[in-house]
Amino acid sequence: MASSIGSDTSDGTETAIVDLDNLSTMTNHNGGAMHFGIDGKLYVAVGENANSANAQSLSNRLGKILRYNPDGTIPADNPTTFSNVGGSTSGLNKAIWALGLRNPFTFAFQPGTGRMFINDVGENTWESINDGFPGLNYGWQGGTTDGVRKRRRNDRSDLCLQPHDGNSHR
Repeated sequence: MASSIGSDTSDGTETAIVDLDNLSTMTNHNGGAMHFGIDGKLYVAVGENANSANAQSLSNRLGKILRYNPDGTIPADNPTTFSNVGGSTSGLNKAIWALGLRNPFTFAFQPGTGRMFINDVGENTWESINDGFPGLNYGWQGGTTDGVRKRRRNDRSDLCLQPHDGNSHR
């Protein structure tokens, strides 16, 4: 079929460039979004599949922001180590760009600057909007880490923490 712009054509087939980790039977915290950054890379937000341990693990891509080249390969300049998490990424998990997120259901790049804003779901008391930075651990570990952020010098990751009563999001 011919496209409506120029002479680009499609034969009606598609090629998957990235397959994400298999999910459990849980049907929540599987949110995410995909956007190209101003660097031309594909960023993918992935929820932790209702298992907070996933967000702090380098053995899966759940609870993370992932970064890919447009062809699905992994950029060589992705971070490989993260604060408060032992070890380094390997294999397909080298796509991890940031971790420690519960359910980054959406994110956006600010036009002109390329600044990333990540919208993440809290648990009982907080929702957050975070500045997106490579190699950052956003700290989600479940339970008492809801709304708790260990601020470091020059850490602008929490732009907004929105309190709620635990029933206002589902």
